[in-house]
Amino acid sequence: MKKTILITGATSGIGQQFALEMAELGHDLILLYRDKNKLETTLSLLDTVAPLANLHAYSVDLADIESVKSVALAISQNHEQIDVLVNNAGAFQMTKEMTPSGHEKTMMVNYFSHFVLTMMLLDNLRAAEQGRIINVSSECYKLRAYSMDDSEMMPKYHWGLAYNRSKLAQIQLTKMLKDKFKDDNITVTSVNPGAIDTNIYKPISGFMRFLLKFSLKPVQNGVIDIRDIALRADSSDVNGEFISKSKKVTVDKRFLNTQQMQSLWQQSEALLQVC
Repeated sequence: MKKTILITGATSGIGQQFALEMAELGHDLILLYRDKNKLETTLSLLDTVAPLANLHAYSVDLADIESVKSVALAISQNHEQIDVLVNNAGAFQMTKEMTPSGHEKTMMVNYFSHFVLTMMLLDNLRAAEQGRIINVSSECYKLRAYSMDDSEMMPKYHWGLAYNRSKLAQIQLTKMLKDKFKDDNITVTSVNPGAIDTNIYKPISGFMRFLLKFSLKPVQNGVIDIRDIALRADSSDVNGEFISKSKKVTVDKRFLNTQQMQSLWQQSEALLQVC
């Protein structure tokens, strides 16, 4: 059955590879991009593998919450049904950067922007037979991270801690949305694609970058679980789950602190201002 699939970060890495595979299978794609040159390259690749593919591209800056709201509104009006939403785009900042709304950029791009996009497209997901939200997270959620009580990392910033916290937020959101959608036809799943050779590691330089290149896997490896969840007949069995290497992985309770998750939801909802 043909699906309409929305992918953030669709012009490079895992997002681009997933788009190519879905287009080749005949699915309709909604591509979110920031760099026009990368979009042109991606469209050229898509034309090679699926010249008749039904494609829609929207420019968005995930660091600017107003840009996210604007694109979400446009998509919600232009596409009645979305079968799969892949919250894939990700980044980290080696030095602290703040967004126009006054939030730390890593958390905004990786988590808050996707929360807003997801919540604004709920009706479109509900229009599908079984709407699916796939949050591309990371095993890094288990590493040392900063508290939601200091989500902007004031006054001290560390890129690794900021990235880890954003990935933990995705895991926590997945669990919270499962509960909130319990009477709905929407499933939500977090996926660990593994250490994949993508542009996300470009900010890292020197010896660490040298070591990384020996452990990174081809981008094709990073889409295996995303593809499985998007295309399986029924995704109910992975609702609320964290999937890594095609297996359900139990998230330790210490990462699912109720008070911290409530704080995260309140911050997220306040930023959305439409829930």
